[in-house]
Amino acid sequence: LTAEEKEKFSELVALLARHGFGAAGPPRETTFAQIEKFGHQAGRMVAGAIDSRLAEQHAAHFAGEETCPSCGEKHLSKESPHDLGLQTEDGDDWRPARLFRTGLSSLEDSDAFGRMMEVEADARGFYHAAKKAFVSDGLPYNWVIQKRHFHDFTPILDFVHAVEHLYEAARCVHDDAQRRWMDYLRWARECWGGNVPRVIAELREHQRHLGLPPKDCEKTDPRKVLADAVGYFQNNVSRMDYPAYRRQGLPTTSAHMESFVKEINARVKGTEKFWNDGASGEAILQIRAAALCEDDRLSNFLHSRPGHPFHPNVPRHPSPTAAS
Repeated sequence: LTAEEKEKFSELVALLARHGFGAAGPPRETTFAQIEKFGHQAGRMVAGAIDSRLAEQHAAHFAGEETCPSCGEKHLSKESPHDLGLQTEDGDDWRPARLFRTGLSSLEDSDAFGRMMEVEADARGFYHAAKKAFVSDGLPYNWVIQKRHFHDFTPILDFVHAVEHLYEAARCVHDDAQRRWMDYLRWARECWGGNVPRVIAELREHQRHLGLPPKDCEKTDPRKVLADAVGYFQNNVSRMDYPAYRRQGLPTTSAHMESFVKEINARVKGTEKFWNDGASGEAILQIRAAALCEDDRLSNFLHSRPGHPFHPNVPRHPSPTAAS
């Protein structure tokens, strides 16, 4: 372990001790909610350490200081990490820290869910923010929601989804692993630098040699994958001005939302979990989302709902013993 990893491990052990998790496990009176809360805290600590290490590795590779994972050779870049926007000019870590999170989950269609998002955003005060961004994976209905309910938010295509499409496109046009990796890195740098039209032009040139996909081809057909990638970038090029977003301090990835989805799925998807239909599915989705929100909305609701024994409107009847 590195010194940083040892420090993180020590923090994790200290966290275990604070929650009473000794060698024999948690105390008998520990509730499931306490165990789940501890799990989230420990997971965030471990994920933070992993994210930091991966960010350093990617920065070193882009700068030509590390070997290529495919060919094992160093490829020096003409650009520095500062030019690539991986860190600020004074060397500080530019990655923003999450301060507060709330979220929604529902089986409703995009029309109804868009209205739910608007209500949530209004309650959070997003419409009064000095800088506003709407980050999405690129699905068309998400941009419909943005135009309808968040029209003055800056629409941004999640960069992680963009590079996923780039890698799939590189796999389609090259059988050689080294050429595939080099084209993928070059396209990723071009997109990160805002030169998306150049990438689209190159993909179209590959498409001219590979051919258009027939109507009845499989989804995994290289011609189909490449055509989907061309359409994806063509439809989202106006939302990929990443240099401008970085200068404005806007987010370029929906990673926090994606992690929230995984926390939702941990409760509603899996063996012997059938929360995907009707009112029961909608109820468990909303409860799970409320439990993951950091504004205590679930506990506040449970303590103020009608029928709660301590609700202010519950009539106070003297007990028979006290009356006698």
